[in-house]
Amino acid sequence: MSRIEAIQKMLEDAPQDTFLLYSLGMELLSAGSGAEAAERFNQVLQLDRTYLAAYGAALGEVVGTGLIGASVSALIVDPLFVGRSAGWVFFVALFSVSSIAGAIIGLLSLGFLGRAGYWK
Repeated sequence: MSRIEAIQKMLEDAPQDTFLLYSLGMELLSAGSGAEAAERFNQVLQLDRTYLAAYGAALGEVVGTGLIGASVSALIVDPLFVGRSAGWVFFVALFSVSSIAGAIIGLLSLGFLGRAGYWK
């Protein structure tokens, strides 16, 4: 039984358990099912808009794209395809600005949708 299946089975007994829903979202995201993961994260926020772990996705975006993505680009992609390295700091700065802006826009959008009554 996979972790996704195990969490789904536990959710049968507790369908509104925010921890299990968030965990399922994280597992789905890891498995490459981004749309399904987003549905689970939205479900968590519908049940509890103050669920702190759900906002971890915004932090994950900044760390994943801003630091890890930038590092891969600076150390592997840039030298292979451009033939030189522009420098790690250059990529971290550009990727971080983009990912921070995206995370803020995402959080604001969720807040507006919540206030508009799309979830409790």
